[in-house]
Amino acid sequence: MASSWVTSNPIDHTLNSAWPEEVRNLKDLLKSRVLLADAEPIVRPSGAPFEANDNGSIWIDSNSTPDNLMYVLTDYSVPTWTLMSVSLIAEIIAVANTWAGIQTFSVSPVFTLGVVANQSYLQGRNNAGDGNVDMIKVNAADEIALGGIGLLADESRMATTALPTTDTMIANKIYADTLATGQVCRMYDSSGATANGSILVELDTDSFDPAAISNTGTFRMTPTIAGYYQVNGIITWTSGLADFDQYGTQIYKNGSAVATVINTYYNDDTTTDIAMPVSDIVHCNGSTDYLQLYTFSSEEANYTGGTTKTFMSIALISTD
Repeated sequence: MASSWVTSNPIDHTLNSAWPEEVRNLKDLLKSRVLLADAEPIVRPSGAPFEANDNGSIWIDSNSTPDNLMYVLTDYSVPTWTLMSVSLIAEIIAVANTWAGIQTFSVSPVFTLGVVANQSYLQGRNNAGDGNVDMIKVNAADEIALGGIGLLADESRMATTALPTTDTMIANKIYADTLATGQVCRMYDSSGATANGSILVELDTDSFDPAAISNTGTFRMTPTIAGYYQVNGIITWTSGLADFDQYGTQIYKNGSAVATVINTYYNDDTTTDIAMPVSDIVHCNGSTDYLQLYTFSSEEANYTGGTTKTFMSIALISTD
């Protein structure tokens, strides 16, 4: 802010040299105007009103007690002169938008001893130079919030209630999606049925489904995140199975078997139920791929329903 006008009471070289080094350095840094007067200046020495680029000017009160108290112009429009103190640098940074010819900090919030006002954003000038952008603040719960992003309660999360909507909002967006949507699901057949061959098991009831990926009408699970899923299924065949017949459980993906467990029954036992479990890791594309549970039997046989008897569960273990 180099001066383009002449003060009516210039400070001579001797007095300037006698200033403390801290003040001399500050004057050189700011290139600010310095006025020596016995009353608070309300206009420029020329009589013209103060303008925005006058913010940061220094007034030395020659009639003060103690002598020569120094003030900085923090608001040209009133004008307001603020007594120099340990907060001088913070006041100038917060108020003098044209300081050193660079837009460094916004006018609001005001700094006090280098600390931003309570629950106020530290702001920066936008690229166009015609407005300010919220950058960072500390809220009432002592949590850090970033302008345009949201709460930073700790290093493990970037938002408290809503997921980012674009990949550029957060570096670990896939990680956040995975945690928040809960790509896990469990469904079971509530009633059981008679099967002969490969028959779709009617998983008509959810045990849990936080990501809403199940359909109890089509008996499908359709994951919404691409990745690898641990898939477990079990069918409990009822007592009375025929000797030497085969019974099993199958995992189907998009209408085709991807995992099958089949056992041959060698004991004509009319009292024991036979549980046939199957498990595998299956990749799903996160959009169109779906999973179902199927029976396998070489002869007509019954299987029983219930949450612990005939069910399938999936859990995402790795994203693409």
